[in-house]
Amino acid sequence: MKRLSDTLGVLPTYASQLDTCGVRTLLDLADVRDPEELSARSGVPLDWLQQWNSFAKQEVTALRHRRRTAIALNVVALGLLAVALSWWYARVRQLRLANAQLEVGNYLYDRREYVNSAAAYQKALGIKPDYAEAQNNLGTAFAMAAVGLLSDKRTEYLAQAIAAYNEALRLKPDFPEALNNRGSALEDIGRCDDAVQSYRNAVALKPDFAGALNNLGLALTSDNDLDQGIGYLRRAIAAKPDLAEAHSNLGFALNKRGQYPDAIAELQKAIDLKPDYPEALNNLGFALNQTGEYDKSIPVLQKAIDLRPDYYSPYRHLGDAFAAKGKLDSAITSYLRAIELKPDYPRADYNLAIALMQKGESEAASGNSTGARHYAREAIHYFGEAQRLDPTLKPPECKCLENLLGTDHRY
Repeated sequence: MKRLSDTLGVLPTYASQLDTCGVRTLLDLADVRDPEELSARSGVPLDWLQQWNSFAKQEVTALRHRRRTAIALNVVALGLLAVALSWWYARVRQLRLANAQLEVGNYLYDRREYVNSAAAYQKALGIKPDYAEAQNNLGTAFAMAAVGLLSDKRTEYLAQAIAAYNEALRLKPDFPEALNNRGSALEDIGRCDDAVQSYRNAVALKPDFAGALNNLGLALTSDNDLDQGIGYLRRAIAAKPDLAEAHSNLGFALNKRGQYPDAIAELQKAIDLKPDYPEALNNLGFALNQTGEYDKSIPVLQKAIDLRPDYYSPYRHLGDAFAAKGKLDSAITSYLRAIELKPDYPRADYNLAIALMQKGESEAASGNSTGARHYAREAIHYFGEAQRLDPTLKPPECKCLENLLGTDHRY
């Protein structure tokens, strides 16, 4: 507390006189119980001492009250700080535990253990239910677990994936990655219009999102909206020039439009970026067939098959290339393999029937009537399968079939 000599309103002579009596501060003055005795000892007037003694007591009382209030406020503040720190620590610990499970899930996902990775993401969500990123990853794990399945389990996994993406978007509406991933899952269950809208929403939030632009472009291309589809695919490439999938899908779109040289250029870019890319190789093989470059298409299509032996489409295109070169036995083998992998493949049935018909004509020309009739019957069978699956496919007229089997045959 300030000395009396520094206190406004106290005469220096009074302060000096009181100092000789041991009264040096307002606190000392407030403690004086007998002002008369102090006045007699110090020579300071009694009335002045009585006034300042009263004033000092009031000041000391106010000071003590302020101190008690400050201490109380400090205690409250410290309590609140302790609560806040406790809450913060709990949240940090919760996030650390959730992140640890997320990392486990990511590790298992990278190992392609998709069901196990989904379980790890669910543990992360059990720790931190409002973890939008974990919900998104959970959806992706379920979506990948569904790949290659043809059973009710596939439907179940995709439904779980979509539910997880929806929850991620409820927690974080401006989450373009979840919108893009949800679009892919919706496409997988045939909800193409909803998928397109989900992709559009992702692009609206993030206009340079190459993955969403690519998916949107491919979805529109698959729906035969080639102008829009090609436009979005070009935007995807502009956003990320090294995105092999966008170059491949643009090549696919250009194939559908009949721009085969341009398609070949884009598909070659995709393969340069990603050499082991069976889909791009398949589409490149198709485009090369369309330009009559069969010697180039055959090794390209064979590489696609080597990379993915259960991929039906390159077998058909390889059959087309062999048939165009007159290698009918190889063509027939390729078409049969395509149909084995995909029984509901009318174009492969139709092209196989054409090859069988040509084989029958060749056998007839060489004098093997038995072989000619065999191939003719097989051709009729596969023409029938093609028409059953796609009534727009009509078998061509063939004198070989008519000569060997008569006019009373049905396709």
